Amino acid sequence: MKVLITGGTGSVGAELIRRFSECDAYNITFTYNKNKSKADDLEKQYNCHAIKIGDIESGYDIIVNNAAIVNSLVHCEDVSLENWDETLHINLTLPFVIIKKNLPYMRKNGWGRIINIASIYGVSAEEDVTPYTVSKHALIGLTRSVAKEYAQFGITCNAVCPGTIASELSERLAKHYTNTAEERNEYFNELNEAIPAKRLVMPKEVADFVFFIASKEAAYINGSALMIDGGYTA
Repeated sequence: MKVLITGGTGSVGAELIRRFSECDAYNITFTYNKNKSKADDLEKQYNCHAIKIGDIESGYDIIVNNAAIVNSLVHCEDVSLENWDETLHINLTLPFVIIKKNLPYMRKNGWGRIINIASIYGVSAEEDVTPYTVSKHALIGLTRSVAKEYAQFGITCNAVCPGTIASELSERLAKHYTNTAEERNEYFNELNEAIPAKRLVMPKEVADFVFFIASKEAAYINGSALMIDGGYTA
């Protein structure tokens, strides 16, 4: 069974590759953007195939749209049109194009799994990340539309919505908002305190959840925005 994972060189992407590689039934392709060195390492470690994100074709049984960017950390009035367009292109248009290319293949086979990695900010909002928030809300809308149209063909489409992930991205955001190690620790302490579980979600937990949603056992889960946030949005 052919699996496509976008954004394979990120924290969650690498865990997704690891998790799917544990099952011999899966033939994994993943995308990367700039980090070819890590892509090469992942290829060797997990016996999978790396491609540039613009080189995706059809023929995948399972699609995990994981690639995303946060490139604007300002109030809405200060968001540049360039940042808006780039965020919407990576976070929404590319998943749409990938899904559109692969739906005829899945429909012909009478089976398919599409998992879009959204966010808790696909169901709520946060300051200073307007393009990201809008893109994730729209990604959930795309998820539900595809689920409605293609459930009759044995295809499911779901959105997985993590809370703040212990990842390279959260570390970059911490560097943006803090200047010292003490401030960094306070920043993460405040994040943890706002979550009922009192900790961030781990990339492995997201990957394990996605792996289940991609399985035959999850056939009746469809069109859902599935939270994995330690109770944050409860």
